[in-house]
Amino acid sequence: FKSRSERDKFVRDITEKAKFDGIDSISVSKEDQYLLKKIKELCGETDPLDAIRFFLEHGPKNDVSVNDALIKFHEHREKLLLALDTYRHDRNILGRFEGSYGTHLLHTITHNQIQNWLDLLPYDNPTTVHNYRKTVKTFLSWCVKQEYIAKNPCDLLTIAKKKPQEVTILPPETIA
Repeated sequence: FKSRSERDKFVRDITEKAKFDGIDSISVSKEDQYLLKKIKELCGETDPLDAIRFFLEHGPKNDVSVNDALIKFHEHREKLLLALDTYRHDRNILGRFEGSYGTHLLHTITHNQIQNWLDLLPYDNPTTVHNYRKTVKTFLSWCVKQEYIAKNPCDLLTIAKKKPQEVTILPPETIA
């Protein structure tokens, strides 16, 4: 596997298949035989069921809430010595996000929920909404790096286009 995330995804997939089809189904198809071979490469001679149990006990940190992740994210950002205005601005935006989704587990947040949250912001200016999106995306990208979530739901968001401003041409006599 090229990365730990790729390995973890593989183990999750085989775990789900075993849960859904039963462990006997793993040894039936050629595809599953290939998967078992990969498991043996990862686990040596360990029984696949033991590997699955191990994954379930020590797998990705799926029980991290938005609140808990934000506390750690802010601690991380404080160490970066960002400009005070930047830090306050990000903290304000993420505080609003936390107000809506703070108790949710990170892995349950979908791009649709984030899109709806952005759509309900009381701002008409697309630049402001873009800044909110960018800040939340930064936070969730950090969560991916911490392996709290497998992928960033913000990657699937649609970007609001700026509304073209109407240009009015003033007659020369009004300029004077």
